[in-house]
Amino acid sequence: MKKYPVFPLIIVLVAALLLSGCTSPSLGNKDKNPIDGPVGAIVNGEETPLWQYDYYVGQTMQYFESINLDLEDDTVQGILPNMEAQAFEQMVTNALTIQMARELGVDITEDEMEAIFEEEIHSYFTDNPDNSYEEWLETQGLSDEQLRIFLKTQQLAKKIYEEVTKDIVGDEPMVRKMYDEAPEMYNLRSVSHILFMAQVDSASEEEIEEARNKAIDIIKRLDAGEDFAELAMEYSDDGSAMDGGKLDMTFTALSMDLVPEFVQASFELTNIGDYSKEPVETEYGFHIIKLDEKIEDFDRLKGDMIAGILQDEKEAKYGSLVEEKRDTADIKRKITFKYWLEGNEEFPLVR
Repeated sequence: MKKYPVFPLIIVLVAALLLSGCTSPSLGNKDKNPIDGPVGAIVNGEETPLWQYDYYVGQTMQYFESINLDLEDDTVQGILPNMEAQAFEQMVTNALTIQMARELGVDITEDEMEAIFEEEIHSYFTDNPDNSYEEWLETQGLSDEQLRIFLKTQQLAKKIYEEVTKDIVGDEPMVRKMYDEAPEMYNLRSVSHILFMAQVDSASEEEIEEARNKAIDIIKRLDAGEDFAELAMEYSDDGSAMDGGKLDMTFTALSMDLVPEFVQASFELTNIGDYSKEPVETEYGFHIIKLDEKIEDFDRLKGDMIAGILQDEKEAKYGSLVEEKRDTADIKRKITFKYWLEGNEEFPLVR
């Protein structure tokens, strides 16, 4: 599956659609922010509507309210200026995206937009007939036209990404050289584990010793031939217990997704089916780890390696283009910020 840099707004909208049940409080009054209403900025001589900025601010404020943040709190007061700056930056980014698409000859047909709109938005209401699209729009403080503008901007960004990165291709000899120089960065492990929880920041010495002894007892039962998955389902304190302790992931020896003691112990196991002969202590407690799969074959790894390198190169090229457009853009702010201090040098987009 392709991964694109996407604008957060549509993700937020779809999440709100799926989670709110169409009952979230209004983020604003769409009638006060019409398409041709007040201007938020002039970007390279073209007006950008204020309603986009208001929407981004409204999204953030709604989130603050949902987690009961006190807007008068000193910490929150320190966040609010950045929130305004980021909302302004996103509004400007939208304008630059439309301009870049025009420069590159990138566009989206009405039929394409209708198909995307059906897939990402309307399909939800088809599958959930008790909910109303119009009522949901009202809770979001958006008109149908405004929502379509946001969605089209996101899709234009995807097409720009595809256009400017279409000539970047994989290089297997280069990937082979990378693998040979540092196989530990790419070889993979898949494991199951049994956890006896005793977190270092909260467990007493007695609880830690009890967890250790439980792990030792289970290792003895494994040595006697009992089934690892069955023991995991019965005794493990981890959520993976229901799956026999199996972790639904693969990882390298340099993985940052798991605690280092766990990773090291996993790579010390040699053969499929091997398990820890001593409890593996981490900040979470004591683990017994079983090796389920080891992937050390370049031919099996090269596809993901090439895809990862391509992804990095494409994102770097796309990001460089966006950064260049921002750096050279003529941006005139028409918004009066409530929290951002005038003359703040840390926010380069504010002209």
